[in-house]
Amino acid sequence: LIRRSASHPFRTFVLKRYLQACSRIVCLARFQAEDLKRLGVPEAKMRTIPFGVDTAFFPYQEGAREGYIVSIGQDAARDFDFLLSIAPLLPFPIRIITSRRIIPSGRILPENVSVSYDVPISEIRDAYAKARMVVIPLRATLDDVGSDCSGQTVILEALASGAPVIATQRSWITEYLAEGRDYAALPQDPEAAAACLIRLWSDESYRMRLGLRGNTTVRQRYDCTTFAEALMALVRHDGRAEEEVGKYARDEHTREAGEYLAEYDSPKPEGDHAEQWGDDLQR
Repeated sequence: LIRRSASHPFRTFVLKRYLQACSRIVCLARFQAEDLKRLGVPEAKMRTIPFGVDTAFFPYQEGAREGYIVSIGQDAARDFDFLLSIAPLLPFPIRIITSRRIIPSGRILPENVSVSYDVPISEIRDAYAKARMVVIPLRATLDDVGSDCSGQTVILEALASGAPVIATQRSWITEYLAEGRDYAALPQDPEAAAACLIRLWSDESYRMRLGLRGNTTVRQRYDCTTFAEALMALVRHDGRAEEEVGKYARDEHTREAGEYLAEYDSPKPEGDHAEQWGDDLQR
């Protein structure tokens, strides 16, 4: 939103006023806070709290996985066009779970690709558990399309399930996860991306290491309970800090309101003071 508004002065003005009116802004990654600082938002108003997913609902799945890869998401920053373009180069099935807004139902697909629309979360959980790999192709950050943290929920859920993840590099990913340890980076060159997926498809040992290490990282750092506790701690801290300020503000507001009502109920002045009285009351 910040980048899309950069060339529109009025949008930037409205966005700045909106952000400055917020008591506190929670960022899900440090780069978001840097973007806001460049927009003029005070650093003291911001707090970075890493996102978390429901690791209890997405348990670690051991054992052999089935012979397909899955790609999931409904965010506009998903680059399914890229995945579809390299699908003919891949000798295995690809299942995409998305919405018709992202891939229209009438679109012609490669023979090894199937698309499911708007499936329930329980089916997504099964897909994480059964797929040999989870592949998340994302548009470049500078495209200004979709969320700047695109893929965050799906990637963390897949890792919580123990699935090996191959994803396009994004700023938030490099903050959260270690490439080559927690996930594999998907090259942006089509031929290189296809070669990467074929290599990982055949390397069971590496896939298992990625899934296990990524799972450990998510369960230690990115559980939704940890995320919720951090949010609640921030709310409690801000609540205590503002309690006295709020009491003072309420007292001042009450006093000013009483003075205003007393002035309003008093007889209107006449003569030279009438116009000034009207201006003061308007203010």
